[in-house]
Amino acid sequence: MVDNISMISKMGKKTFFIYPPDCLKGELLSYIYKKEFEVHLVDNKVHIEALLETFKDTILFINIDKDLDKNSWLEYIQKLQQDHKKVVIAVFSKNNDDYIRKSLLMDIGIKGGFIYLAEDNWKTVEVIIDVLEANEARGRRKSVRLDFDKNEVRENITVKIYTAKGYMVMGTIQSISSAGLLTRNDKGHIPDDDNVDYVIFHLEDREFYIKGYLLKKFDNGDFFVSFEDIREDDKEYIQSYIFRYLQKSFKQLLNIM
Repeated sequence: MVDNISMISKMGKKTFFIYPPDCLKGELLSYIYKKEFEVHLVDNKVHIEALLETFKDTILFINIDKDLDKNSWLEYIQKLQQDHKKVVIAVFSKNNDDYIRKSLLMDIGIKGGFIYLAEDNWKTVEVIIDVLEANEARGRRKSVRLDFDKNEVRENITVKIYTAKGYMVMGTIQSISSAGLLTRNDKGHIPDDDNVDYVIFHLEDREFYIKGYLLKKFDNGDFFVSFEDIREDDKEYIQSYIFRYLQKSFKQLLNIM
């Protein structure tokens, strides 16, 4: 299990959508992860307990229109709230029932609110984002990061780093976000009086040419390059790439829980 967890970003709160509703598909889902929230989709509540034991700082969105009847859901959520004090629970439903709403908000005391699944899916997504913002779902980081430790794609992702003084450094990407990348130096070095000008690398079949600067050097030889000028379509591709690989890793994790 440890190897699979290592592929999932360790910073920021984890956000899980249990039985995600139709509004969390395609363009609507991409709108959320492009806001730099780390979200994972779960199709069965059987995994909830194991997830909450593994990831302590969690925001949980539960669609109560699936699987159980409303009273069974109320009992289930009440126990979750009692057993996991730190978890933030929000609830989806197409049934705008006053009894359910009151039970969840007043009696059980869920912190994430009751979200009515209206016909306007965009409105629902905006409410979700409001809940994520209110609960500081990004944590200290500003962007979601993908770590390539023990990731099967790592060996294929090399980066060429060109400096302001004309040097070229070859490296292997250790992690990436839409804000920058951490690389391990394989060939060449950046002098102390020099800086990064731009980087070139590939994700899948797409080539990236991005202006950047050296933000930090580490004692082990790794260094972090911050993206200074990134095209919007490049940024969105990186965000989509990160989401797809995190979700793939997450599904592998669920299979062994």
